[in-house]
Amino acid sequence: MFLSSPTSASSNQLKTVTAKWAKDGFTIHENGKITLSMGIHNGKREKPIIVYASNLPQGTIKEIECCYDNGWYLAVTYEDGQKAKTYQPGHSAGVDLGEIHTMAVFGKMVKPS
Repeated sequence: MFLSSPTSASSNQLKTVTAKWAKDGFTIHENGKITLSMGIHNGKREKPIIVYASNLPQGTIKEIECCYDNGWYLAVTYEDGQKAKTYQPGHSAGVDLGEIHTMAVFGKMVKPS
């Protein structure tokens, strides 16, 4: 049932679904076409999933997730080429949007001098 259309699954059957393709599991074409490999089953290569996307991020795409949560969408992980900034005490925060818990945030309170 993973990639059935939203109209073929009742709201009680399909709540959220995520499938992930890493670097060798997908091909991105210049026209926005993305081919997602379905692998080999019983010695036979399965037909790939083909999707089209506009506004893909600039940089090296590392991973693609096909997700369903009240509608289908793609989540793309990519390397933008920017270096991470050096940690500066008193100027930090962390955010984890998570899939199970809505959001977790931490930071350090610094008293003004």
